[in-house]
Amino acid sequence: MKVKIIVIILSFIIFFIIVALGCPNFTSNVLSGRIHFPEENIGSLLKLDNGQTFTVFRRLKVEENARSNNRQAVFFVRFKFDRFDIKTNKVLSMIPAIFLIGMNGFREKYWAADENTNSFLGIYEWATEDLAKNYQNSFIFGMLTKRSASNTLFYRIMPDTSLSQFVERLSVHQNGKI
Repeated sequence: MKVKIIVIILSFIIFFIIVALGCPNFTSNVLSGRIHFPEENIGSLLKLDNGQTFTVFRRLKVEENARSNNRQAVFFVRFKFDRFDIKTNKVLSMIPAIFLIGMNGFREKYWAADENTNSFLGIYEWATEDLAKNYQNSFIFGMLTKRSASNTLFYRIMPDTSLSQFVERLSVHQNGKI
């Protein structure tokens, strides 16, 4: 048992070293203290045009040194995972966050789930439309595509849209949230 724990800890250390060396943005963002998991809007409801409602369960934000432009883009994805229950998938959804932190132009993400249908939403803000398009070709999005149940993955990129405006449009106002 003790050996197993040591192997797991060493594996995580090696993994973080590889990520840090391969992603200078990751190292810079972590060391500068720009990584935040805001509590604001956790538990808030987001309603899609089709009437499906999702509950926000996590946020990740990378504070910028200075906003370089107002041409940001939102990347929106809806899907169901192929395996595991919703609780397990909520835990597993933290793994890609490590990679997001290191991606050029990543600003913020909302994670949300519909527990009635086991569906998930990912709503991201990227610094530019081109960087949002790069995400759809990334290793992380490839993992998501492989783990999604057949015919459940839908995504789109909304140029010149801020995450806060998009989330506000989807929000179901209750108890003063969002």
